[in-house]
Amino acid sequence: MKIKVSVEGQRQIVRRLNILTDEVARTHLEAATLEGAEVIRKAIEEKAPKKTGFLKSHILKEVDSKNTRRNKATINIGPHKDAFYALFVEFGHALVRGTRKATRKVIGNVPPHPFMRPAFDESKGNVRQTILLSLKRRLGL
Repeated sequence: MKIKVSVEGQRQIVRRLNILTDEVARTHLEAATLEGAEVIRKAIEEKAPKKTGFLKSHILKEVDSKNTRRNKATINIGPHKDAFYALFVEFGHALVRGTRKATRKVIGNVPPHPFMRPAFDESKGNVRQTILLSLKRRLGL
C-alpha cells in the first residue's frame, strides 16, 4: 500500500526545500513524512484485533533509508516481525492439522479480518494535509 504525496504544487515549500542543503532538506522531509505516517499507524492500531493487545501494540513505522533521498522520503508502516501473524489475520488462512508433509490435512479455513487496509484507506486523506502542515511549520512558512 502506497501513498504518494507531492509538494510540487506548493511553491513556497518547494522553494524553501531547494534552498536547503541535501541533508537538511532530507531531514525535514523525513520528519514531516513520519508525522503523516503516524496518522496511518494510529488508525491501524485502533482497528487491530484486541484479543490480547499484542498485535495492537506492535504496529510500527520506520524510515526506509534505502529509498530516501533529498526529494523523496519512504516510510514503512506495519506489524513488527514478532507480530508476523498479522498477515494471517488480515487475509485469513487455512487450518492445518499434522506436522509432517504426509500427514498434513486442511480441516477448515479462518476467514479474513482486514484491519490494515481499511485503516489505510480511511486515513490516507489526512496524511497529505498532515505532511504539508508539518513541512510548513518546519520551514517557517
